[in-house]
Amino acid sequence: MGTSSFSILEIFQLGGPIMWPLLLFSIAAVAIAIERGVYLFYHKLNMDEMTVKVSEYVSEKDFSGASEYLSGLTERHMGSRILLKLIGEKKQGQAFLAYRAERAAELEAVNCIGSLENGFNFLVALGSLSPLTGFLGTVTGMISAFRSIAEATEVNAQIVANGIYEALITTVFGLVIAIIAMVSHSIFSHIVDRFASGVENACSTLIAQIDEMSSDEVKTAVTQENTNKVKVISEPKENVQNAKINSEPKENINIVKPEPKVNTEPVNAAKEPVKKEPESPRKDVRHNTIAADSEIFWETISHNNIKPNSNDTQKNTGDA
Repeated sequence: MGTSSFSILEIFQLGGPIMWPLLLFSIAAVAIAIERGVYLFYHKLNMDEMTVKVSEYVSEKDFSGASEYLSGLTERHMGSRILLKLIGEKKQGQAFLAYRAERAAELEAVNCIGSLENGFNFLVALGSLSPLTGFLGTVTGMISAFRSIAEATEVNAQIVANGIYEALITTVFGLVIAIIAMVSHSIFSHIVDRFASGVENACSTLIAQIDEMSSDEVKTAVTQENTNKVKVISEPKENVQNAKINSEPKENINIVKPEPKVNTEPVNAAKEPVKKEPESPRKDVRHNTIAADSEIFWETISHNNIKPNSNDTQKNTGDA
């Protein structure tokens, strides 16, 4: 019984025209799988050793040392970028806000995981399209086989062999490409998920450690402040009063001397006139009448050049 072997080129030719898109799918799947495998294994995604080292720096409150340590690992250790963002939120002399540190680490983790998962969608697409394309080749191969039967006058197995070859070869190639793409995707996804879990645990541990240290610092500051207040309250009153007097500026301490009374009234102010009771209207009329008669009398004398008798003058004066 003789056996016959086929080369890859002959198998490709037996698969028919559907083998061309399957060839493109196979090249793309293999290239993406190799590129992602090299990229993932180049970057060290183990977080355990790095987390322990950074935790030691944090316990010693050496945040600058932790930053320098993480900065030297950013080339290959992708997790160091995330922890560096977290440590950067703890600045000297400022309060540590856990939600801000968590948010900063989360944003950096999303960027890092996105770069690791770059190309995974293509593997999923190739894993879905390749078997469908192979099934399409199966249908075209069966169509070719039935056409050969319809055109032949005598039916035998050799007539439908080419169509069956085409149907089976495309199915096999499509399934092989799908297996390569889906297996690669599953392995890489597992690596990335494990890295994400390690990052989450490391961030949670460091945030809790830094937050606890910040709380202890706040408690210590509050206790010190309360102690100072108690000391001030417990001092004797005399010391407190002396301290108050000594703390006041000298300008504010004035010796009060009795001031002489000063007459606030103006010196040259005119005295108010004494109010007199109004004279009766009858007295005013009588006075005015006598004055008028006297003026008329003296005008007549001066006009006629008459010198009045002293007796008349005295009489008139007496009448007036």
